[in-house]
Amino acid sequence: MTIPANVSRSRPKDAGTAIPTAPARERTRSSLELLYDISRELAAQLDLRRLLQHILQLTLEAVGATSGSILVLDESGAVQGVYCSTSCS
Repeated sequence: MTIPANVSRSRPKDAGTAIPTAPARERTRSSLELLYDISRELAAQLDLRRLLQHILQLTLEAVGATSGSILVLDESGAVQGVYCSTSCS
């Protein structure tokens, strides 16, 4: 493949060199920990209600929220179940 003469072959000096800030690294680490915890629950829990309630609790704790909900929809988009938590204790 031939690169046209008017196209630069070098990368800009700042391309791909951005170093994540400490808060960005912490958010990434927290997100990965949450996903890991949820994946462990998926493998261990067969009861959908308990699974979703625990995933909701983990998520609320991770984001510092006091309440949240998970809606389960069928193929047509109709709500089949609602799993709510008003606090994480």
